[in-house]
Amino acid sequence: MAPFSTHGGLPPVVSFSWGSDTIYFSETIMSQLLPNGSGFGTFDTETTDPSLNLSPSVNFDNGPEEVFPGSVLRFSKWGIRIRCAKLPDPDVNLVTMSNNGMSYLFTPRAVLASLFSSFDVDYPESSMVPFDITKVVQPGDAISTALNMSDIALGAAFYNNGVGHSFFSRPVSMGADGKGWISIEEVLVRLNTSYTPNGTFARKSNQSIPDAQGNPTWIGYDAAICVELFEPWIVEVYNSTTGLPSTLRIVEPGNVVRSQDTPDIQENLIGLPLSVTYPDVHQQLNSSKLADVYESAHGNSVNQIVKDNGRDAHYVPSPTVVSYTEGEGPLGYMELSAPYFARARGLADASNILPYFSGTGDILARQYQDLVLSSTSINPLLMGIYLGLIFLLGLLAGFFVPRLPLNVPHRGFEVYSWIAAFHADELMEINDMSGIEKNLELHEIEQRVGDVRFRYIDTNMRKESKF
Repeated sequence: MAPFSTHGGLPPVVSFSWGSDTIYFSETIMSQLLPNGSGFGTFDTETTDPSLNLSPSVNFDNGPEEVFPGSVLRFSKWGIRIRCAKLPDPDVNLVTMSNNGMSYLFTPRAVLASLFSSFDVDYPESSMVPFDITKVVQPGDAISTALNMSDIALGAAFYNNGVGHSFFSRPVSMGADGKGWISIEEVLVRLNTSYTPNGTFARKSNQSIPDAQGNPTWIGYDAAICVELFEPWIVEVYNSTTGLPSTLRIVEPGNVVRSQDTPDIQENLIGLPLSVTYPDVHQQLNSSKLADVYESAHGNSVNQIVKDNGRDAHYVPSPTVVSYTEGEGPLGYMELSAPYFARARGLADASNILPYFSGTGDILARQYQDLVLSSTSINPLLMGIYLGLIFLLGLLAGFFVPRLPLNVPHRGFEVYSWIAAFHADELMEINDMSGIEKNLELHEIEQRVGDVRFRYIDTNMRKESKF
């Protein structure tokens, strides 16, 4: 996987609403639509911007037909859905600090069952097995006596590392069925209350910590559980003639591109299907061979999020942590919100994971070319005649000035015309006896005025100036 610096930045994230969900995608890049192009998922350490063939002037010999700019492309694309819930009963399910300096989260089965049901996804069998607490809790650490092991689906342990937000992930499906990936994601927020004046937490540390002035502060704890789905969606992307490709909309969930016929519009195929002409082109997305890609990209995404951890001091809120709440600003942390965290995590994973699911393979897309309704062009002969007439009229106006009615003298925007307007009675009835009379020709005014000193008063500077 090439580092960010060699790519000059990853594609932006786009999102669309579908029912009650928000679906996150990584924007299509130009290189994906060029012959012999590729996405970021080459997993080649030598990959750089030039190797992504971002220039549209790329020649090709064999392979799928060239995608010409100025058309709508309909194809399947990986997208993310994520839903989260706050950890219930934190006094029982959250251990703030154990004897060994650990924090523990215990996730009830009921919470996971509700999240999976909201996606209309079966509850995973792996979460039905009895929870073995010895695999999570270190020897000598105590947990709440009210914790019922039969109600717990999984547990997670976190070191006392000073990071404001920590994550635990458990894959449910690694894509072996070809339909995508499913994972359970947990977040533990730990912040010093000195930096969260408006913060609300599920629990606080039992012992206070003095700040620089000796005032007592505490570590606030909160947690959330999420179910994240990586699924194929049929989208439409506009391959612009003037800019970068842009995703227009979601057509439908699924993995097969099909006609969207209506009573008024029927789609017709032009030419032979690409599946016949180019049998190597994939008809749909398949995750069965991408488990390693998902694992690497997922770990990369979590690492990118954790890097924004405000490690100037222990448990300091970072901009990322503040985005999990409704607040903003350095001291704007309020209360961990499940919808806000779901949005932040969806955006992060769409930016750090989804680009690497697009590599060098080809996938079938339907192309709908722009319908040209009008066009413009310049007729050189007519344009030359038009410009010549304008030039000729300009010459006539410059050399043959017509006489004005009633022998009115000519006036323009030069200085002598302004002198005539203000020193004669042409604009007002006041005559300042300056020797300039009404209806004088410009050359007569020039002769009478000669070299004249003008005086004006600058009211702002309170002084007189002459020139």
